Amino acid sequence: MPDTKYDSEKPVPKPDSEKDHDRDEALEDSFPASDPPSKGETTGPDE
Repeated sequence: MPDTKYDSEKPVPKPDSEKDHDRDEALEDSFPASDPPSKGETTGPDE
């Protein structure tokens, strides 16, 4: 079964895991290590 989803002539998009990794690194820069964000989502004040 040929894989027509990815064409060798087109750029292959990054897997979601790599996108999340880049996003997490950016968040780590803006959050203290003692209080890391959970999956990049904001929680309520009650947490």
